[in-house]
Amino acid sequence: MSNFDEIWKNVSEFSARQFMFTIVTGMVSMQTGLVEMYPIFAGYEPNHKCLNGILEGEFSDPLINDSIVAEYHWVCDKTNYRNLFFAANGIGMAIGCLISGPLTENYGRKFSMISLSYVSLVALTLLWVSENIFIIIFARILTMVASEIKYLAYSTYVIEVVGPDWRAFTGTLTHLYYASGCVLCSVLSYWFRGWRELTFAILIAHMPLIFISFLIPESPMWLFTNGKDAEKDFRKLTGKTKGLDTKYFINKSHTDEKNENKVSDNLSDIFIDPELRLTTILQSLLFFTIAMVYFGISFNADELPLNIWMANGMNGALDGISQFFIIPSLDRIGRRLVLGICLLFAGILYFITGLTSSGGQNEEDTGWQHTVALFCSFASKFFISGAFSAVFTYVAELYPTSVRTFGLSVGSLGAALGTFLAPFILSLGNLESSTIFFGFCLLAIFGLTRLPETKGRKLPDRIQSKRYKDYVELENIGDSEDDMLPKDA
Repeated sequence: MSNFDEIWKNVSEFSARQFMFTIVTGMVSMQTGLVEMYPIFAGYEPNHKCLNGILEGEFSDPLINDSIVAEYHWVCDKTNYRNLFFAANGIGMAIGCLISGPLTENYGRKFSMISLSYVSLVALTLLWVSENIFIIIFARILTMVASEIKYLAYSTYVIEVVGPDWRAFTGTLTHLYYASGCVLCSVLSYWFRGWRELTFAILIAHMPLIFISFLIPESPMWLFTNGKDAEKDFRKLTGKTKGLDTKYFINKSHTDEKNENKVSDNLSDIFIDPELRLTTILQSLLFFTIAMVYFGISFNADELPLNIWMANGMNGALDGISQFFIIPSLDRIGRRLVLGICLLFAGILYFITGLTSSGGQNEEDTGWQHTVALFCSFASKFFISGAFSAVFTYVAELYPTSVRTFGLSVGSLGAALGTFLAPFILSLGNLESSTIFFGFCLLAIFGLTRLPETKGRKLPDRIQSKRYKDYVELENIGDSEDDMLPKDA
């Protein structure tokens, strides 16, 4: 047998045990939501007055007075430190994207998630106890590096431990757990107003996964694709291996290739293989656009007529609610169509937000337009959250197992760039930024038309297989489920 997905003909594609492991490892995604929202509260800028670039008097804010900004006086002529503290998000994400692919493809999904959990503990401990500004910034960047690597490894893991019919469900749950982390960060910040206390609370939230790591199996699909024995981990995952042929657990074709010194897949093949190169360019555009619009909307949350905890919690809730619509839609109408609809409505609604928030000459019109802008902003956040969730499932299915996480890493590098550029685009003005976001949404939708649908398809193991070549041929896509399953090599 040359493709691991053949095993799902003999066992259940999705069991209670598999669901349990996706929930347990889902702590990785929840932790990502925590650390990405952390600077909103830890770096909160309390009310203050500046005189000639120097802080005048004390901070006086009814919400948070014990932030890192207040402790180190990162205001007035020292605002660059606060900007650097926030920029650590994008810097860490970019570095994590570069490391994640090679690490996860060579050493496994579980290894990446667990080993980087230890790195997260070290980084958060440094952040909690350090008094040195540069160590604090370094610890913040390191936290984001570890978080991004773990998140990409988890995004791959959850679609490899279930059968084809359940990958949209488990893949979409990734963003639901992320949304829970965003909301949890608001809750923790409300109870722990000091930034060091909040850091300690988030540190504690990173510990449970390490304590139960010995119970978690490695991805059997990754083991199989790399010529390793997958039987033990498959038994731990599903509780079933009795009566199954050993061909399902040891990839003989991989061993034969090794013995005959045949060329195996390299990570660089996603740039060399023509089909994969086009896929990589287009999916990077998808990630770039979705991240730019998603964080562009999120960064404007402080303009809402809500307090900081309510505004962040509302955005997190919208993230979560959107998943209940995305999960069934991915399997009913397909990945590409869901992504296209989400991008189109997110772009249109945010464009309306820009139009209505920049017009109105009298008080009555301004109030009416403000209401429309507020509604459209929330609605666009709903749709772009759905797109953010769907893109991880879709892109992971576009790549063979041998380069899957690396492909996701390259796409996430595009997301890091979009995240970095979002605040600069917002600074151009409401109408200008919403026009740019809408334009990129349309461009990403056009790119989607050049990518194949992956709904109901078996995941290819290697680039060189005939299965992968069939997988990327657009003209081979049929309307029925049978047409969408490529023939065995």
